[in-house]
Amino acid sequence: GLRALESRNAPDRLTAPLIRTGARGSGDFRPASWDEALDLAARRLQSVLAQHGAEAVLNQGGAGACSGALHRTNALTARFLNLLGPVTRLVGSYSAGAANFALPYVFGSAQAGMDARTLLQSRFVLLWGFNAADTRFGNETEAVLERLRAAGVPIVVLDPRRTRTAQVHGTEWIPIRPDTDTAAMLAVLHELLVCGLVDRGFLQRCTHGFDQLERHVLGGDDGIPKTAAWAEPITGIPAATLCDLAGRY
Repeated sequence: GLRALESRNAPDRLTAPLIRTGARGSGDFRPASWDEALDLAARRLQSVLAQHGAEAVLNQGGAGACSGALHRTNALTARFLNLLGPVTRLVGSYSAGAANFALPYVFGSAQAGMDARTLLQSRFVLLWGFNAADTRFGNETEAVLERLRAAGVPIVVLDPRRTRTAQVHGTEWIPIRPDTDTAAMLAVLHELLVCGLVDRGFLQRCTHGFDQLERHVLGGDDGIPKTAAWAEPITGIPAATLCDLAGRY
């Protein structure tokens, strides 16, 4: 809601439905009345139902940020489409699918989060793909990052884009080729392993399967050690930068 007023008053805000007049992707649209737009949507939906049945309709509506009783878009969309018959629905989450899978393994429950103030205890902060300035889940994070930066704590932002977070809060930005984060993480872990910087006691007490991960990182299963030099051409991050990052981390 922090940008709601800007959106409401934006000069290019859509104030009427638009109907495409040209080929898909052409960008050619004309304004239409709500009655015309709703009639068109109803006709298209009825046509799909008549030709292919309800299963041809995919329920992909709803935003996780709208949870009110009146404007809970995911629940309202489901209630409407389910009246048409057994429509197709998504399994998992387009938004937090990876987090929902990993959280129970890391914290024992999917209902887990963090208190931004715990960052104040940090001597080094690594924001890996986290854009606090633009993606707000709680309003304290930026204030905490400001305090840390003012106190001289290194804040490294690892992200393909030089986001507002990198510009305003980061003390260092490390760009990475999109979709290569796992390779960078494996290289960091390789450096920690060969330098003897992992906490073996913690791993023994609190993790399961690390021996298999270690074998993979060191190349025991495929003959390819996941070194920083191995990761450099994949991620676009210089090997020296990855080694330095691992050491500081």
